[in-house]
Amino acid sequence: MWKSELYKNQEFIIPKLKCPFKSQLNPYYDKIIEKHREWIENIDFFQSKEISKYYNKSNASLLSGYAYGLCNEQIFTLLIKLTDWFIIVDDLLLEDQKVDIEYLNSLFDKESKKHDKFGIVLWEILNSLYNLCDKESIDNILHSLIEWSYVALNSQNLYSKSLDDLTIEDYCVSRRIDVGCIFVFYCSMAPFEPISKEIKESVEFQNVLNWFVTLNILINDIISLKKELNSPILGNYIKIKTLQSNSLQDSINYTHKYLESNYQNLTEHFDLLKIKFTNNLVIPVIIKSMKVITSGNIQACIQMKQTMEFNNLPKISCPFNSKLNLSFANIINKHNIWIIESNLFDSKEKSLEYIQSNTSVLCGYVFGNCSESEFKLYLKLMDWAIIIDDTLLEDKKVSKEYISSLIDPLSTRHDQFGKILWEILNEIYLISPKESFENLIKSLSEWLYNTLNLKSSSIFTIQEYLAIRKIDIATELILMCSMTTYKSLPMEIVKSKEYIETLDTFNYLYVLINDTYSYKKEIKSKSCFNYIIVNSFENNISIAESMNKTADEINENFNKLNQSLSILICKFSKQEPILITKLVENIKIIISGALTAKHNQWILNSNLLNSDEKSKKFILTNSSLLGSYLFGNVNNVQDFKRSLKIIDWGIILDDFLLENKIIDIEYLNNLFNPNFENHDRIGKCLWEILKQFYSNNPKESVDIMVNSLYQFSKVSLEFQFNEKPLSTITINDYFQSRLIDSGYQCVLDGSMTPYKPLSLEIKQSLEYQEIINEYLGVNSLINDIVSFRSEMKSNRLGNYIKIKAIQCGSIQEALNFTADYIHNQFPKLEFQFEKLLNKFPNEPLVPIIIDNIKTITSGNLCSSLQMARYQQY
Repeated sequence: MWKSELYKNQEFIIPKLKCPFKSQLNPYYDKIIEKHREWIENIDFFQSKEISKYYNKSNASLLSGYAYGLCNEQIFTLLIKLTDWFIIVDDLLLEDQKVDIEYLNSLFDKESKKHDKFGIVLWEILNSLYNLCDKESIDNILHSLIEWSYVALNSQNLYSKSLDDLTIEDYCVSRRIDVGCIFVFYCSMAPFEPISKEIKESVEFQNVLNWFVTLNILINDIISLKKELNSPILGNYIKIKTLQSNSLQDSINYTHKYLESNYQNLTEHFDLLKIKFTNNLVIPVIIKSMKVITSGNIQACIQMKQTMEFNNLPKISCPFNSKLNLSFANIINKHNIWIIESNLFDSKEKSLEYIQSNTSVLCGYVFGNCSESEFKLYLKLMDWAIIIDDTLLEDKKVSKEYISSLIDPLSTRHDQFGKILWEILNEIYLISPKESFENLIKSLSEWLYNTLNLKSSSIFTIQEYLAIRKIDIATELILMCSMTTYKSLPMEIVKSKEYIETLDTFNYLYVLINDTYSYKKEIKSKSCFNYIIVNSFENNISIAESMNKTADEINENFNKLNQSLSILICKFSKQEPILITKLVENIKIIISGALTAKHNQWILNSNLLNSDEKSKKFILTNSSLLGSYLFGNVNNVQDFKRSLKIIDWGIILDDFLLENKIIDIEYLNNLFNPNFENHDRIGKCLWEILKQFYSNNPKESVDIMVNSLYQFSKVSLEFQFNEKPLSTITINDYFQSRLIDSGYQCVLDGSMTPYKPLSLEIKQSLEYQEIINEYLGVNSLINDIVSFRSEMKSNRLGNYIKIKAIQCGSIQEALNFTADYIHNQFPKLEFQFEKLLNKFPNEPLVPIIIDNIKTITSGNLCSSLQMARYQQY
């Protein structure tokens, strides 16, 4: 059984696939593709035209364009239809076993009177092919199609051996039929002389066919791995090999090596086939077709993958400050336990999966202004709403009668959703004015009914989509929830043009923000319910263009919302000063919270980690807490944002490039050169941040920070210990080896960028030098203790506890020694602070740097205990 969560922390790289054969796109592809796409939309295979358009947008027909590169226009037009029929039937009917053997028997019986739309279209295509091609060639296609469909229907019983013993050869034999390669091959041979029985039954042809199928199976497995990683189905050899080896990257490398080494094997069997049938004119066609299909498979898959992807999420600038509820960290663990114990999911595994999705953090931001007691209840209510939407409403598993019973507090038919809902609502009732509570119930009821009704609607225009989303996005429910502890707004305000326009812009913005960040989830689930996709279809533009246009609309509507809120304040603040102030404040917090914190967006937008998955994983480690604590003394919001960015930039550089020695000193020198012309994403990001520092702080102070950052990077890259024997290395030797590479000099210099540099007299004084040495040493040891568990398996000795354990023979003793040393240094630091203050009593920067050292040191300890970083990487 494949469980993706067991491997979620394993980093892996998909290698670039090479093929010794030349690909060949059919010369008529561009000419016929638009008409073919119209045919897809009109055959009524899918539930709606939008899903047909989604299929066309996926560019699946490109597979046929490359596979049938040798066919004439008339036959190619039919083969591209037949192959898309094949893909669609697999996706809609066979993959989820929605049909049975009896259905297939009828489907492939030309004379059957029970043909549905799939059978009618199939025989329209096959009859046309029989009229144009040799009967035996089309019989070969039909035979391979029938064989494939029966195997695909029973694909859960593919492997005859246990997975522990399954070799790559066993796997490819098991999947020989169900991947459809043989069907595609016989399609490619339709225009040519039929392959004789003698050739088909020869050992040489069977060997060629087996190697052709094997290579194409493995090409598909490598290219589709990321898409298939979260599926429990074991229809990918890399997943099977990972179960055996426990390493995704090793399994990818093994499969890739096997693929590349066996192109030659196929070529040698081609030669044997030519020798066996020297004068047979169909043999060169067989060989050419197999080469074109194999190389075209790679080309088509790569281009299909790129069609529905984009490089970066666009940059969205929010004028409102996001605010994480102060109680979020205190209550989230208990809340997660509540999710499990509430039994809203049908298994504990699904509850844990929901918790791991980190959905609750959205509520942490949209209810950033609430008290702890209010926040606990709103968090439960919002997660209840998300869960019922995902599990019951979205798939229409309940009826209107169910909803009526659900929202009736006196109903005797409440299931678990009803019981939990009223446990929450009864508590909210106790802290809310009656009318405000009634508004909340009204919003909740409308949302439940409308969501149930709208989920099955077909989407044709942007206006229709936005009308649907205005109801089902639940923004009004969130806003009413945030206002429940205040009296309700007077009807004069609620019905005013100013209030209605404000809510419309608020809803529109929330939809656009939500859809921008949920686009990949929708693509993965093959849903068209997303503004980016609808906009792309309606205006016939690429996904990347639609994404950028949506970002522009978001930025424009932030200004529009700001204006609407200002008008609302001007018109009604005298009448209801407290209510209007609170309403405006909550709308701003909800909108900025929908972005789930600007800084997390910056990590995604900066593309520092080259993929959304890595970026999200980094965000979930909560590493940004480190910067929040280290720069706790920074009062200016813009200064704090810059400081937070440079800290996360440094952590990412260290964790992903320096620690693994992925870069060299030449790269590093170029990275810190502002005039270097070919900066990669890491360099561009660095200088975007540093330009902000230089624009707002004294140049000399920023120069000092940049130099510290460079020295930290250089030493980390070249890091090696004192060459003394391990048994004689003291804690002071260790400090000397790690004075720069721990990065805390850079952090201190960063905290001082708003001020002029310290004088040379202070920096060269014995008192200052002693403080810096103690400060760097203590923070290195704090890191060593909190990261020790995650560094245990590493062979690197960049942790003092490892060295001490080697010396004393006990890990616990080494940990205790290190902890005692840290505790003993704090009084020494306090004493040295006093000495520095006495030495320079009239220097205003001395108290500031002392305060910053205290904040950084205590913040290092507090943040490290809360961060998941050391467990993740």
